[in-house]
Amino acid sequence: MTMPYESYTPPEGYSFEYLSECASTNDEALRRGPGSIVAAGRQSAGRGRMGRSFSSEPGGLYLSVCAALPCPAAEAPALAALAALAACEAVGPKAQIKWPNDILLDGRKVCGILCEMKENCLIFGFGVNVENELPAELTQAGRVNTARGELLERITRRLADILSGYPENREALLELYARRCCTLGRMVDVTYRGMPLYGFAFAVDKHGGLMVMTQENRTVVTVYSGEATFSS
Repeated sequence: MTMPYESYTPPEGYSFEYLSECASTNDEALRRGPGSIVAAGRQSAGRGRMGRSFSSEPGGLYLSVCAALPCPAAEAPALAALAALAACEAVGPKAQIKWPNDILLDGRKVCGILCEMKENCLIFGFGVNVENELPAELTQAGRVNTARGELLERITRRLADILSGYPENREALLELYARRCCTLGRMVDVTYRGMPLYGFAFAVDKHGGLMVMTQENRTVVTVYSGEATFSS
């Protein structure tokens, strides 16, 4: 049987391993340490953001990159947003980012990203829908019409490039992120300090936080976790 991604060459300084199945590629990449790239044919316990499970059936791209912290921990949060930039560019020019790091194509989610900081490492986990079976309840999910090997190549090379220049390149990269972020310029529902708020999302700050002008009292709040739901 042909091994998937056999023609793939990881970026300089990184190693690559393919597993036919594992519980979580994030866990496997962390186990191998900084500079490790792990892809799997299937995840039995894939994780998403906010403690959710992540469907990982055969045919999708399930990929994690473990990297040493390239900066003080306080400057690292923006890298979760910049991982989304890497994936968005890999999917193609029509792809968009829904804050903080979902990738949309034609309005449908095609990629989810889970970024974790553990043991002085950053672990970036990507799940891209390609030819995998999608659960019936994921009615807003879509697929990417690009070979998994090509997506693997594009994502990892762009992410390695981002990390190699960070944090000096942060401002320029966040500008690119903002251009691809379809959350900006829209009315959104968010949760801030445990309270629901409604307002206009207008910018992303240097840490990747979403800046929202609330409709109720016209004050600016910056949200660093959670989700922003589009309002009609």
